[in-house]
Amino acid sequence: MAVFYQSESVALKPTGDTNSQTTLPTLQSVGVNFSAQRNNVQRLGKFSVMPYRSANQWPTVNFQSEYIPTGYDVEQALGLMGTGAMETGTSAGPSSTSIVDALTISSQYSWSDIDVAIREMVLEGTESAFSTLSISEGVLTNYSFQASVGQAPKVSFSMEGLDAGVSTSSFSVDTPSDLSPTLRPQDMQLYLPTGLFGIADNGVHVQSVNIGIPLGRTPLIRLGEQKAFSRELQSPVIVTAQISAIMSGFKATSSTTGSDEMTQLVAGKFIDDDFVVRVWQPVETGSSTTQMINFVLRKPYLENIGWSNSVGGYTAVDLQFSIPCAPVDDGFGQTDGESNVIISGNLDTSIVI
Repeated sequence: MAVFYQSESVALKPTGDTNSQTTLPTLQSVGVNFSAQRNNVQRLGKFSVMPYRSANQWPTVNFQSEYIPTGYDVEQALGLMGTGAMETGTSAGPSSTSIVDALTISSQYSWSDIDVAIREMVLEGTESAFSTLSISEGVLTNYSFQASVGQAPKVSFSMEGLDAGVSTSSFSVDTPSDLSPTLRPQDMQLYLPTGLFGIADNGVHVQSVNIGIPLGRTPLIRLGEQKAFSRELQSPVIVTAQISAIMSGFKATSSTTGSDEMTQLVAGKFIDDDFVVRVWQPVETGSSTTQMINFVLRKPYLENIGWSNSVGGYTAVDLQFSIPCAPVDDGFGQTDGESNVIISGNLDTSIVI
């Protein structure tokens, strides 16, 4: 008897485009769920509710997935990289649009369909396609990149769809190559901003990094209709970055009481530098020369800092940053000289960040 065991494959495609799809590489987990909010109507003289317990709104289909990245094609399919995101940077970051630009201006990324192939595992390890779970018109609601020493970096994201159905036919799956090495922690480069509170430049050895991009949505529904006709981004979009590191040096602040650093922290000034994560394409031997994906967190705000130690351990520091993200130079959002977040497929390696 066949069972469903580690059987899913996932593909993303722009809504209405049957010729384009992006298969998630090295899939680690996937989940789909939806629930109905029932409206109970009772009648005088009856203990039970009305037989038809209608839902107040059309159910939202929630999708979550995690995978080990092998490129930037998924980020492009999700709409996180603008049309200029592949350009080479000319300053401390790429000359491209922010993630909010990409999500709001590029209409081709407004809606995405999701297909989940559920396969039947039969004898001798072979597979036969069994069915396809299809989610229509999804919007991105959360994206995160996590990496730590000794573990393969992973990407997770969530989407909200408007409808779901199951087909007994299968879709054509692009099989990711298993011949390339898995992304490793040493395939990354981190550039922490200078001027951190009391921490010497190059005074930390990063152990883990987590970049989270929450994308809250406001569903807009017309009276007389069941489904939202638009799900706009909620303002503000505040990206978070968390760093855990081992300390190797301190530097003096301007003073020990009423320091300029503490004054600027309370006043709300951002750090005059960028936090950059470069991820290189893994190779079997030596060092890679091909950039895979880059995260540029421009002028972050320091939100939290904590030092700790214990018997048998090293002095550790935990840092948390926040970065407001908005369209660039649109008259309503940030300008190039302010905080923002950009995901890029290429950075000029000659740039000293």
